[in-house]
Amino acid sequence: MKILKKIIIILLCIFLITPVVIFGAGGGNVDTGGGDMGGVIKGYKWTPGEEGVRVTIIDDETRKSVSTPIDFTNVKNPNVKYHFGKVSKIEYKNGTKLIRYSTSTKEYESKKLSKNIPVIIKSNSRKPDMKKIKAYFCDEVFVHALAKLTSMDYKELVGGKYKLLIEPVGYCTIKGERYALTAHEAALYDEQLKGTLRSKMPSFTHKNLPFALFLENADLGFPAWKGTTNNKQLNSTIKDKLGLGIIYFGNESEEEKPPDIDIKPDPTPTPPKPNEDEGNTDTKEYEYRTDTDVISSVLISGRNRTPDHPVNVSFKIKDKTYTMKDIYLPKEGGEQYAWVKWHTPKTPEKIIITVSSNATSETSKIIANVSNLEEKTPPDPKAKDKAESKYTDNNGKFKIPNLPDDKGKITSTYGEWDCYWVAHWVYYSDGEGGGEWVDEGWWEWKWIPYTVNLSAIMNIKADSKTLTAKSDGKEIKSGYGINLKVDANVSYNAPEGSVTGAQNVVTYYPEFYYKEYNRVLQSIKKGYSSSFELKNNKYCPFNDKVHFTTLWFTDGKYVPYGNVMDVWTPEGMLSLNVNDFINIKGNLYQDYHFGPIKNIS
Repeated sequence: MKILKKIIIILLCIFLITPVVIFGAGGGNVDTGGGDMGGVIKGYKWTPGEEGVRVTIIDDETRKSVSTPIDFTNVKNPNVKYHFGKVSKIEYKNGTKLIRYSTSTKEYESKKLSKNIPVIIKSNSRKPDMKKIKAYFCDEVFVHALAKLTSMDYKELVGGKYKLLIEPVGYCTIKGERYALTAHEAALYDEQLKGTLRSKMPSFTHKNLPFALFLENADLGFPAWKGTTNNKQLNSTIKDKLGLGIIYFGNESEEEKPPDIDIKPDPTPTPPKPNEDEGNTDTKEYEYRTDTDVISSVLISGRNRTPDHPVNVSFKIKDKTYTMKDIYLPKEGGEQYAWVKWHTPKTPEKIIITVSSNATSETSKIIANVSNLEEKTPPDPKAKDKAESKYTDNNGKFKIPNLPDDKGKITSTYGEWDCYWVAHWVYYSDGEGGGEWVDEGWWEWKWIPYTVNLSAIMNIKADSKTLTAKSDGKEIKSGYGINLKVDANVSYNAPEGSVTGAQNVVTYYPEFYYKEYNRVLQSIKKGYSSSFELKNNKYCPFNDKVHFTTLWFTDGKYVPYGNVMDVWTPEGMLSLNVNDFINIKGNLYQDYHFGPIKNIS
C-alpha cells in the first residue's frame, strides 16, 4: 500500500513541478539585489527567516475556499501582537474587509511541521530554491498533514477538484509592534495607513513579500505576472497580481497550459540608479467621447522630493506637451496622481499619450480611444404600432420593465503632497564677540486630500401642447409628448485643473425596455453646474424638444432614466443614473369625438 501511495505522489508532482507556481526574486530590508531600503527606520523591521505560508483549499469550479486558511511556519514562537485573522487572498478579492485583531482578544495560530518549510522570502543571507519550494508542497507528508488539519479526506483532496492557494506570510515590526500579514494584507493595511508601510519599509511590504510567490499562468481569476521583479509595486498591483501561488492535483491550469521547461529564480537584479525611473511598461487605457474635456493621469511614486528637487511629469498629446510641475513626495516615500486636463478632438481618433517623468511612473504610455457618443433615435410613433411580443404578457399586455439598478460612481477621492520648510535658527559664535544665525531647518510634508461629488436630478412634465394634461403636467394620456430636463452639479475641493463638470447625458425609455433606442440630450448650460434637455424632435410637426410616448403604453408610471457622465478626475470618470416619472392614464383617442355635425342653419 505504501508503494502505491508513493507512486501516486510521484505522478502528482509531475504536474506540480511544471511551472504553475513561480518564485520571483525580490529584495530584503537591506538588499543589494533589489534596491536598498535607505536604512532601517526605527519601529519598522523585518528579519530574514521570519516568514511562513498561508494555505487555503479552493474549489476549482466555484473558486471559493472550502477550508479555513492555515498558517505554516518554521518560527517556534512568532510572538505576534496584531494580525488580520485567517483570510485568503481569494476571500479578500470576493469582498471580505480587512479587520485588525489584537492577540489579547483573538489568538494568532500557526502550525510548525516536523519538516521545515524551505526559504520563501528572499534576503541577502537567504536565497529561495524554486525546486525545493515545489517539492515541499508536493510531498506526501505535507499533503497528508493538510488533509488531517482540515478534516478532509486525502483522496478527495488530491482527486483534481481542489487546488491549494499558498501565500507568503511575513512576521515583522510595524510602529514598534509585532505583526503577522500576507502581501495582500500588507497592501490593504498600507491603504488604511495612507502609505505608511510603503514609505517606512517598502522593500519588504511592497517588493520582497509580494514577489515571494506569483503566477506564471492566469488562474482562479488572478492574472499572471509578466513584468520585472526589480521594483517596488503599487498596492493595487499587489492586490491584483502578486503574493500567491497555486498547486494543482492531477490537472493543469484551465486558462493556459504551462510549457514544459525548467524554471529558475530570476537572476539578482542590478540596483537602479538614484532617481532613475523604475516604472513598469503596462499601458493605461481610457475611453473618451469626442469634443469633451477630460483628465488623463498616472500614479507616480518616489521619496524625498522637495521644492529643491521636485517631480515633473510631462504628457505629450499629439503635437502639444503639457507638464505638471512641482510635485513633492515624502522623505520616507509616497505616491500621488499626476494629471493633465485636455480637450478631445471633434472626430473619432486613437491617440497615444507619451508620459515622461523624473520619478517612478506606473506607465509611460496612455492610449486614449476617442469615439462619438452615438444616439439611436427612437422611430416615428404611429397609431397602428403595437408593443413587441417580447415585451408583452400572454394576454398581449405590455409589461412595464424595472429600472436598471446601476447607480454609477458618484464620488472620487485623491490628493497631493505639499512640502514646506520648518525654520530652525541656530547661532554660531566666532569667539570674538561676533557670530551669525544659521537656519538649520528641515522639510516637512503634508497630505492634502481632495473629494469630488456628482449629484443630478431629472425633471419630466407634459409638453406644453398637451392641453389635456393634469396634475401640473404630471399626468397625460398615452401618445402625447413629454419634455425632459436634467440638472447636474459637481462639488469639489480640488484644483479646477483636476476635475470637469458633467458633459453628456443619454436617456433611455421604458417602451424600449431601456435599450435599443436612446436620446442624447443637448447641453444648455456648461460648467460645474450644468443642464441638459431633449433635442428638437424631427418627427414633431412643430419641431419641439419633445419625446412622444407610444399610444399602446399601459396605464401607470412612465419612467425614463438618464445616464449623466463625463465628469473626469485623476481617479477616473464619475457617472450617475437619474430618473423621473409621469403618470399615463388613458390614450389620446379619448380626447377626440367623431360624429355628424349638427345642422345649425
